[in-house]
Amino acid sequence: MSTLGATVARLAQIVTALQHRLPVPIVRLGYRIAYRVAQVIWFVLRPDVHGVKGMLRDGDRVLLVRHTYGDRRRWDVPGGHAHSGEEPADAVLREMREELGIEAAWEPVGSIPSTTDHKHERVHCFVARRPQGTAQLVLARGEISEAQWFALDALPTRIGELSLRSLALLPRD
Repeated sequence: MSTLGATVARLAQIVTALQHRLPVPIVRLGYRIAYRVAQVIWFVLRPDVHGVKGMLRDGDRVLLVRHTYGDRRRWDVPGGHAHSGEEPADAVLREMREELGIEAAWEPVGSIPSTTDHKHERVHCFVARRPQGTAQLVLARGEISEAQWFALDALPTRIGELSLRSLALLPRD
């Protein structure tokens, strides 16, 4: 693992630990600052990274989230970056556990290339059915400001381009 990769992985561990100890407004501020710093790093280094998107289904609906950083008015499919050496299937399990507090059986549906914020990314897309008995999601309030179910034929108008491309990979029932 590269020094940069190890540093980023360690920072992610620290942020995850702090999310549960600090007040939500401070954690959100931390995410906004970290996102801006990451954008500068991506601009300078132009890294090749792997990401994941987890499309959680509940019948004909899909879960979308709003983040506390970046474009905070935009809806997105939840997801994140894979740590250095982490398999996409492990990354989606970790990301969905961290962001949504959910354990589900994630199935791969494809991957798409993306260039966002000057980073070159291969985004691995997964789908899962909402597990039976899951009454409430436990959102990582520092990172996710809101989550909402949307019918696939009535998606919000302000949705991320990468999320739209991910949703296009969903198998039609």
